[in-house]
Amino acid sequence: MTRLLSMVTALCAAVVFSACAAPNYTFVTNSSDHVYFKVPAGWNQINQRDIDKFAAGDLDEAAAAQLRAQTWTVAFDAGENPSIQHIFAAQVQDPVVFARVMRRDGGDGSAMTLDALRDFFLPVSETARLTAQATGQALPGFRSVVDDVTTREGGLKGVHEVFHYTVNGVVQTFDQTALATKDGSRVYILLVRCTRSCYAERHDEVASVVRSFIVSEH
Repeated sequence: MTRLLSMVTALCAAVVFSACAAPNYTFVTNSSDHVYFKVPAGWNQINQRDIDKFAAGDLDEAAAAQLRAQTWTVAFDAGENPSIQHIFAAQVQDPVVFARVMRRDGGDGSAMTLDALRDFFLPVSETARLTAQATGQALPGFRSVVDDVTTREGGLKGVHEVFHYTVNGVVQTFDQTALATKDGSRVYILLVRCTRSCYAERHDEVASVVRSFIVSEH
């Protein structure tokens, strides 16, 4: 009986410890757009006001309000000092995550090509890179690592891209998933980026974020 009680006590203690342990992930849910993914629990969410302000740029208040109504955006930063600037900075040393839904009611599905999805953040398609080069806006050191066309539930189409650009002599890696509905009325983006060495060292963390990205029509 004493041994049984000891076993039960140990089991209860293990259950309590497990229940109280810090979660490994932060789960991100956008139920209205049916978007879900997770990030490591130690990665900090970037202030939403900073995101909205940066996205609005020079827009007046009415236009900025319309932009907020048509988009959903969230971002996370694995660095000690999370900042929206790290999403778009020339170089970042820790992984950052940027997710966006763009609602394009009445959108023309034919206009949302796979190349348009590829080029959401930086020129990736050959056409976009040639255009950037012709206008003096090209970045050096482009290399495509992954270019997978995908289809998902409900007829979603899209691409998963991993590519490099060299910025100030440092290779930056971009892992981007871009999806669109058949009619082009919704576009879903998940971008994770950091230096190539960071991407390699923390690949398991980055891959867990990318694999968790779920978009459902229902």
